[in-house]
Amino acid sequence: MSTDLITGSKGGSSQHVTSAQQGAVNAYTIGDGAYILSGCAATMPSANTLHIAAGYLLVQGRFVQVLATDLTIANGSQGTKRHDLACLSYTSSGTPVVEASPLAVVQGTASASPVDPTVAGSILNGDAAAQIPLWRVVVDGITPTVEQIATNINGLPAAHFSTAAQNAWSWTKYADGRCELDMDDYYPGVNVTMGPTGAGYTGGIDHPATYPFTVYGQAVFASMRSSDAGSYQRPVFAESVTDGSTPPKLIVFWVASGDLGHPHFALHVTGRWR
Repeated sequence: MSTDLITGSKGGSSQHVTSAQQGAVNAYTIGDGAYILSGCAATMPSANTLHIAAGYLLVQGRFVQVLATDLTIANGSQGTKRHDLACLSYTSSGTPVVEASPLAVVQGTASASPVDPTVAGSILNGDAAAQIPLWRVVVDGITPTVEQIATNINGLPAAHFSTAAQNAWSWTKYADGRCELDMDDYYPGVNVTMGPTGAGYTGGIDHPATYPFTVYGQAVFASMRSSDAGSYQRPVFAESVTDGSTPPKLIVFWVASGDLGHPHFALHVTGRWR
């Protein structure tokens, strides 16, 4: 078999997705490093205590919930320095496999010019044990300070803006880059006469305004109705004209005969804002 469909059923009691597969998907989609997603503030409430607040991590593709915990830091000595590493200490063992990810301190060697202690292993490479540094504790004499090694990742912005003003756009921006825009009463003062029975071309409708932001890959969906006492309504089709205008021109096609009168154009646009 040349492939393994990760998100596909294999039937019976066969495992659909392994933790290694999901971890690889996460790592190669988001990043293969060590990231703090939320919380996990590191502080030194005492010379021998590294406190890690509750939060969430993403480490080499594995999501980890951290419960508030204290890690022990060994005493320092006057006149020397030392680097300790607070790591995610990953292990995988047994049949069936049991994985664990406690936090642990790897102590360095005291020196006038200290370096980080050696850590080894890779979850992504399938190692049974791996130590991934998240914080560094610098012990200068008997005084420790903590430095963050892991990268902060903030959640994608749920950017959302809207306006309800007449003859103006209202819109939604989604965090994944999609957007939707709506415009109603776009031409309240324009007379458009629909032609004889049958479908056909009525002419180009120029847009006097532009989108409130650049829209990529846009698709425009239009509808029209009469404003004459609201009693005469007519569905229409509209096609975009590739002329570089923003929004693009619309060529309107009707589906029946008769005068439309003073049209209300309702436009719904989908696309991407980034």
